[in-house]
Amino acid sequence: MRAIWIAVSMLGCGPVAAAAPVDGARFGQVCSGIETVQYGRQAPQRAIYTIALSINLDAKRYCYATCSRGQSYPIAAPAASPLVLADLDTPEQARHLVLDRKAARLSDDQRMVMGPVVVVRHATATCTAGPFREPPAP
Repeated sequence: MRAIWIAVSMLGCGPVAAAAPVDGARFGQVCSGIETVQYGRQAPQRAIYTIALSINLDAKRYCYATCSRGQSYPIAAPAASPLVLADLDTPEQARHLVLDRKAARLSDDQRMVMGPVVVVRHATATCTAGPFREPPAP
């Protein structure tokens, strides 16, 4: 698989991430499932949920999608199993993002205060190996 990524990159198709897993501590995941989103007092809505993650346990960082600096974060509990990527609780936002590598499942719970409206999200997804991009340092 890695040979395919290298060959595609050499053909001039742009930067390509290494196929995951790179090793046990550095890996990529693509997770897809369903999320429920509720805006204020409106009825909850269901939507398709997809997220690409790159995780470096040694560096204790993870990132989303293309892994720009704005998409890179410290891992809340890098030694936990399941892996706790985000565990945040402030008056403006709460987020609990957990990846169970053994079960290949992701849980993403979030509450955001946006002016007078509170947005609540809950997603569960199944994960498969995906491309790995190195999460940038802070």
